[in-house]
Amino acid sequence: MNSLNIRGGLSPLGAFQQQQQRKRDENRHAKRLQGETAGSHQDGPVSLVIPPRLQAQVAGLTRIIVDGEAGVSLIQTAEAALHELLRLLEQLQKLAGYASTGMENSLVLRNADQRELENVLLNIDHIAEVTSYGPEKLLDGSHEVHGVAQGEYLEFVSATAETQTAPVSGYDVVITRAPAPSTLLGLQPLTRELLQAGEQLWFREKQKQHRFRAQQGEDHQQFLKRLNYELQGTGLPLSVKLRADQLLEVEHQYWGSETTFEAASSTAGILGSEQSTVRKSNPGIDVAGRIDGVEAVGKGPFLYVPTGSGRVSGICLRINGRTPQVQVPLYGSVSLFQNALRFGSHAAPLRLNMRSVCSTDLGKHVPNHSGFENLGDLNITTAQGGKDALLLIEQAKQEIYGQLEEVGSFRTRRLQGQLVQLREKHTRLVPEAEQLNNEHQAHAAAIATSKLMQEDQMSGLQAQASHSPTSLQSLLD
Repeated sequence: MNSLNIRGGLSPLGAFQQQQQRKRDENRHAKRLQGETAGSHQDGPVSLVIPPRLQAQVAGLTRIIVDGEAGVSLIQTAEAALHELLRLLEQLQKLAGYASTGMENSLVLRNADQRELENVLLNIDHIAEVTSYGPEKLLDGSHEVHGVAQGEYLEFVSATAETQTAPVSGYDVVITRAPAPSTLLGLQPLTRELLQAGEQLWFREKQKQHRFRAQQGEDHQQFLKRLNYELQGTGLPLSVKLRADQLLEVEHQYWGSETTFEAASSTAGILGSEQSTVRKSNPGIDVAGRIDGVEAVGKGPFLYVPTGSGRVSGICLRINGRTPQVQVPLYGSVSLFQNALRFGSHAAPLRLNMRSVCSTDLGKHVPNHSGFENLGDLNITTAQGGKDALLLIEQAKQEIYGQLEEVGSFRTRRLQGQLVQLREKHTRLVPEAEQLNNEHQAHAAAIATSKLMQEDQMSGLQAQASHSPTSLQSLLD
């Protein structure tokens, strides 16, 4: 019978040393596992053991959420400044309202009111200049669409965040119909005899009306001067002139189909068709035309492209001439540069147009007797100046209200609505990443435990062989 010789089995000292080494290895492995676990909690759910695709998703969402929250803060900064502007405009309104009554007879006090008005305008310009979020100025016009119109009678007014930057040649403009005001032409001449007899006229526009009577001894020129002065004083946007054939012609100061008025006269045919019968004016005309081949909508002298009309959506132009001055068709172009604020990704950004709120950019395009072109021109040292100032201030308030509505809607519906969706998606992704991380650590612990069990089995066999070599021999036999 063949025999197997076991020579030199492990001595008790050798077995003890091997067991100590195994314990040291086990401790090192346990510490390594503990370090990985602590590192995973320290570094967050995204660690090196998570697939790169999931890491990128979580990191990208986090960055977009942070940027979105910064965008909300930016808009809230602009909203606070716009509310302050409304408060300042109300101050202007009070000053102009008092001046419009003509009750202040002292020139010194009228000049003092004018200086106070100018100080308020300086505060408005200061807000426009300093309102910012980080390096971005918000209300000085840096982030609005800049444009210029080429062509006689054409004037660029505004554009929106939806409008795209124009090519080098600009967008083509064609005016097919010129705007015109509402008018009323007398049917019979206003003779000197009628003036001496005390001819009476009556006018009404919306809620305002005025009755006027000729004075004995005045001529046509004196009659018209006094009539137009009183119409201005009552706030009626009408002007009256006498044609060469001595027919009275009444014209509305605003252009377009929405502006109408009524008139009557004590003598049949002077204004009314019959004695003391109200006669309605002929309707005005809205401008018509195309921008970049897109049919635009006319409202008085303003021509604008509705939203959703492609690259020229939101463009608004103004025609500063009327029939028969403007010979149609009238050709021109408009050049634009889009510089609206951008939010979100570069691939699909959200844009917000922030117009300038400088005093020289508020209250524009308002017809008035004083010739004010914007808030920066206001002068309330006269009653008429106060009345005209009220018109521009009201227009400026509507512009600020419109800007507030736009930025508020953008914040709630676009930015904050998007943030809710992003946070929900981030909430779903983070537990998935943590689960992957825990599964990896559990797998690593199982492998380590299996390895230790195998080492324990080998150590047991070796220890048994060192104490009783014949037992192993008997088993092999």
